[in-house]
Amino acid sequence: SRRDQDERNRFYSAYGKRALDLALTVPALIILAPLLVLTALVVRVTLGAPVLFCQQRPGLHGKPFTLYKFRTMTDTRDAQDTLSLRNLSHCEKSLQQLARDWIDAWKSKRV
Repeated sequence: SRRDQDERNRFYSAYGKRALDLALTVPALIILAPLLVLTALVVRVTLGAPVLFCQQRPGLHGKPFTLYKFRTMTDTRDAQDTLSLRNLSHCEKSLQQLARDWIDAWKSKRV
């Protein structure tokens, strides 16, 4: 009946969703832990500290949350005080050019 279904939905919302979230994320975190540690070491060696980039963002209903992600940018500047890109690897330069090409193509389709 409708009442039984409403009770099941309330139970799932109160307990089931959290249990499912934990059942999926904890094993994934354990499996991915070595990769996360390796990524942190690479960021630390190549870019220095801090390893993580933290930023406050608005979440559900405007409630702020803190986003954590591995740092990927450097603030190295050249003699003219502009961000220096000369230390980029060939792969990073290729990705940067690919992103520029994609943005240019996207802009041309909007006009």
